[in-house]
Amino acid sequence: MQKRPPYIIEILSLKEGEHHFEFTLKDEFLDQFSRKYIETLHEAQIKVVLQKSKRMIDSHLWIRGSLPLQCDRCLEPYDHLFEEQLRIIFSYDRSFKGEKAIEVRYIATHERFLDFGQDIYDVICLSVPQRRVPDFHDCEDFIAPYRKPAQKTYSPHYWQPLKELLNKNA
Repeated sequence: MQKRPPYIIEILSLKEGEHHFEFTLKDEFLDQFSRKYIETLHEAQIKVVLQKSKRMIDSHLWIRGSLPLQCDRCLEPYDHLFEEQLRIIFSYDRSFKGEKAIEVRYIATHERFLDFGQDIYDVICLSVPQRRVPDFHDCEDFIAPYRKPAQKTYSPHYWQPLKELLNKNA
């Protein structure tokens, strides 16, 4: 029998109340998903708290980790640290209305597992900044040799014909 990944949590055998799960994901986690947005993952620590009741399962996920990125300015590699939270409510009752900021998913009462894999992947993808310039190092040393010297401003003789037009119309 194949071992189940840690982000697939069995809920059928859980009793009502609060349940805590912690696990670490490595680069192998990305093998199941497209590496289009994230090529490698150093490590991600996941903490999951499930509050199970008769009508729903309230899940809170805390995701902390690092992934290698390349600076947009100097092309030097750096480690991007991220820390994100996610809350999902799994409801057995279709009439449940949650808060607008919380995602509500409906599941069958005989559902055996909750798979958080896609949710964790999405959160990690969304934690990658659009502008990849780290705060902790200065790219000036790398960019300076390639920077063009500053160009001079326009000399006053360019303005002379315009001044003559202005005086002519006045």
